[in-house]
Amino acid sequence: MLERSRDLYQAGYAEHGQRRDLAGKATTLRELADLYRLRADTGAADMIEKAIEAYRAAEDAYTQLGNNNGLASLRLALGMSYAQKGDVIALERAESYTRASLLYSREPNQHGRPRHPRLKGYALRHLGDLHLRKGDLPNALSCFDEAIATFDAASDLISQGRTLLHRGQVLTDHCQTLRSAGDREGARLALAEAQASLTRARELLVTQPHDVELVGDSLVRLAATARLIGDAATGTAPESQPDDQVRN
Repeated sequence: MLERSRDLYQAGYAEHGQRRDLAGKATTLRELADLYRLRADTGAADMIEKAIEAYRAAEDAYTQLGNNNGLASLRLALGMSYAQKGDVIALERAESYTRASLLYSREPNQHGRPRHPRLKGYALRHLGDLHLRKGDLPNALSCFDEAIATFDAASDLISQGRTLLHRGQVLTDHCQTLRSAGDREGARLALAEAQASLTRARELLVTQPHDVELVGDSLVRLAATARLIGDAATGTAPESQPDDQVRN
């Protein structure tokens, strides 16, 4: 259906050159690209190339229309698609598109605040993930922290909570890395930060059952890591505990 709509708008614009046909083409291409990317998320790897192709075509249409809002949002989605592709060149393009979206989102409104705070928050979250893939944890955490503050200022509690959850999970992984390297003090500090992030995430996401479950699982994993750190400090072997006991 979307492919048919795209073709009709494209044919209409080619014949009549009317702006409404170009706008329809841009919107349909964006929706089609989003659909392809969602299909790629479910394991249809060939869909990511189709998503990128559709996003690039939509980018051309939005550029002709002078629709900067549409371009900023689309470029973030395009950056996410390149990140999903995952090779070195694709990751460079992912960062370039994400930064372009972030730059636009930071432009101030008449009150001196970011014109598009939620877009800014999402761009920061994804830029943080790109830093993580390069092994740059400090810059990743800096992006997550700015995203959390941005969502807070925009009263987007769900996005704030989900970013806090993600931050807590990243710090739990870091805590385990530090413990394996013998840095118990660093591991304890990361543990405390992860605990604070996950606790706050649970408060903000209380109305979202699936997210609450994810937070609960993350806290269980964090508790297991905490026991390992404690056992390493005392030189004792970790005790195995039933899963339900760990959860309580």
